[in-house]
Amino acid sequence: MPRLAGSGCRTFELTLDTRRRGVVRLGPAEVIRSDPFGLALRRQQLPAVDTLHVRPRTRPLAPLASAPSRDPDGQTGQGTAGGLEIHTLRRYAPGEDLRLVHWPSSARAGELMVRTHVDPSEPAATVVLDTRPAAYPPGRVGVATFEEAVDVTAAAVMTCAQEAFGVRLVTTAGLRVAGRRRRRDADVLMDELAGVRLDDTASLDVVATLRRGGLGTLVLVTGGFDRQALAALAPVAHAYGRVVLVRVGPRSPAAARAVDRRDSSDRARLRTASPGRVVGIGVIGGTVPTSGTHLDGTALRAAGRLTVIDVPDAEALADHWPTGERNRRWPRGSPWTGR
Repeated sequence: MPRLAGSGCRTFELTLDTRRRGVVRLGPAEVIRSDPFGLALRRQQLPAVDTLHVRPRTRPLAPLASAPSRDPDGQTGQGTAGGLEIHTLRRYAPGEDLRLVHWPSSARAGELMVRTHVDPSEPAATVVLDTRPAAYPPGRVGVATFEEAVDVTAAAVMTCAQEAFGVRLVTTAGLRVAGRRRRRDADVLMDELAGVRLDDTASLDVVATLRRGGLGTLVLVTGGFDRQALAALAPVAHAYGRVVLVRVGPRSPAAARAVDRRDSSDRARLRTASPGRVVGIGVIGGTVPTSGTHLDGTALRAAGRLTVIDVPDAEALADHWPTGERNRRWPRGSPWTGR
């Protein structure tokens, strides 16, 4: 930087590579000053630091028809009668209304416990991202597929947030972040997705912990190599009015090798990949019908509705996203109507 006059200032613009999702640490900067001959040198470190979150791409999706949660009697609320349900218990804080004290739990715990409530008719969504490496192809195809899965998760989160739904973001590595119908909460969820990575310690056991307080819709995003997601959803599906499983990328090692060959060549050696596939399972208060009960060797017992979507990438998701109109009308005579 050329010498500045007294009280002078100059602004420098540095270009950062934001083509890849991630978290970029900025600073601390170091200022180096020297005389024209290089005989004297002074280094000064500026304490200011900042963080840049390069968020995943979000593609617009049609509003998701969110189903309300179910009440303790197993009936589905329609959002017209109102009312509250007990969501969890916590310690009593001085000054709180004593009518909220749950006396049986207080007697067992030896201290006052109060009830917290949720509105069972309030639409809400839980979006789970699978970060297990085994769910994705090996090598660079797997890395690219995981990035597509993150983009799918971001699209689902933003769609729910824009519809003023309460959104909870969960990963199989243990991340849990909740948004409460505020734009800044959606920004926090996007910042969390900017830093997610594949994790060898991740486990689908996290899904089993979501059955308590489950509201509305559950979306699980995983890779095409996954063979365990349906089994993981079975214990918690009854707590949600709608369950959506999105499997992204190649479904077999041969398909992954074909994608790798196609991407490493200047010319396409294969035909265009399939745009996607949707398997809809509609169940009302019972089990999946006998015809087609097994998907990936698993029979899903659910009181809600399950939609399985297979897409090659995030761009294809919009064509198969389960909007309210598409899921309310099933083909006449379909074995999945549950009638």
